[in-house]
Amino acid sequence: MRSPRSGSAAAGTDGPSRHWSCCSTTATPSAASPRPTPWCAWETPAPRTPRAAAALATNALRTAYALHPVRLLTALRAPESVPALISTLERLLGPDEPHWRVALACVEGLGQLGDAQARPVLEAALPHPRLAGAAERAIGRLPSPSGMPGD
Repeated sequence: MRSPRSGSAAAGTDGPSRHWSCCSTTATPSAASPRPTPWCAWETPAPRTPRAAAALATNALRTAYALHPVRLLTALRAPESVPALISTLERLLGPDEPHWRVALACVEGLGQLGDAQARPVLEAALPHPRLAGAAERAIGRLPSPSGMPGD
């Protein structure tokens, strides 16, 4: 069996490096790209657009990798952000869902974005013990039906 660190480039050489045998060679930093961009089955590159972040966050087959795209959607405040966070959180509210950290990031992001469309899904998150506190705070940040923030 091959060692996970084996590859064509030996450690400590000036050539390209591999961090796992399943990975492609990492690129060396350049003026255009200041940091190496590894690509393998275990790492997902950072999305570069709101649409890409929304696609990664809502992909049910890649939920384990959705934490960074969810946080990025919150920071970008793009038109895609609220619908993507709502659909991701709805999917993660099921029983025995192991990706509670992604759900928590969705709840916190929806609270930061403060869009009233999020109220139903945030109220649905209230019974979940790990999400309840963040959901209460997020609902408090939403505009009320009368137009004033908070309830």
